[in-house]
Amino acid sequence: MKNSTLSQNTITRDDFMRQVGLGFGAIILTQCISSCGGEDIPLPDTNANAFKLVLDLAAVSNKQLEILGGYVVVNSEGRKIIVARTKDDTYIAVAGNCSHANNELTFSGTNNKFDCSLHGSTFTTTGAVINGPATTALKKYITIVDKTSKTVTISEK
Repeated sequence: MKNSTLSQNTITRDDFMRQVGLGFGAIILTQCISSCGGEDIPLPDTNANAFKLVLDLAAVSNKQLEILGGYVVVNSEGRKIIVARTKDDTYIAVAGNCSHANNELTFSGTNNKFDCSLHGSTFTTTGAVINGPATTALKKYITIVDKTSKTVTISEK
């Protein structure tokens, strides 16, 4: 009789290991599910270090941008950028130095083009080369005009 009583209260080693494994599995699964149900983990900000410049159109230094064909050259974060207001009343921004010999550019408002006085290279409003000796286009920046706040935001993206 003793043997039959013992066999009712005991389990085999395999059954014991199976139940322990199921118990640990249930605990781990519960933890995984509860951690997935919490707040979302924010993705890293890939634009955190992206270049951005805001020009105040009311500032004295930007008065040339009040007229069609006007332009200013700004230096920001080690970049020289030429910002122009085209004869079509759009604001554009490109790298401020010629891609050929690094000479500072000017903007011809009547022709809507950027000119390099050093060797005669010319560029479109998108920065594409019209005449050489330059062969590489100018870096073009995105411009967003806010007429309410009278600002132009210049950025890479």
